Amino acid sequence: MKSLKTLIRLQQRELDRLRKQIAALESHRDTMIQTIETLQDSLVQELAAANELTEMKGFFGDFSDSIKKRQHAIAAKVVQVEHQIQEQMIEVTSRYSDLKKYEIAYERYLESERQKQAKREQAELDEVGLRRHLYGDA
Repeated sequence: MKSLKTLIRLQQRELDRLRKQIAALESHRDTMIQTIETLQDSLVQELAAANELTEMKGFFGDFSDSIKKRQHAIAAKVVQVEHQIQEQMIEVTSRYSDLKKYEIAYERYLESERQKQAKREQAELDEVGLRRHLYGDA
């Protein structure tokens, strides 16, 4: 049953690979969310500066629009990454289910082999006991 053991190892490696991809996507998503928050902080700071300096008010509208556009673009990318994460999670669930099927099949195979071995040993012990009984303790 080496083939089943090999399938189990391959599935475990594939699951590890998928989990690493999910972690990378989540890290990327978190970085983008942090960028959105940084842009929002920048917008608040510029608004405060524009309120203090009247000559800055004329530039603030364009700056505000560009920041909002960047935030919306990044937010759209976050949604795409979230979708990719969900797809990867579905794939992980599927692969994990397959892995469990292989592991259960392998455990059943091992149990079957243990039972066969136990039966063989018992048959040998019965044979020895029968011979001792028939031929004496010689």
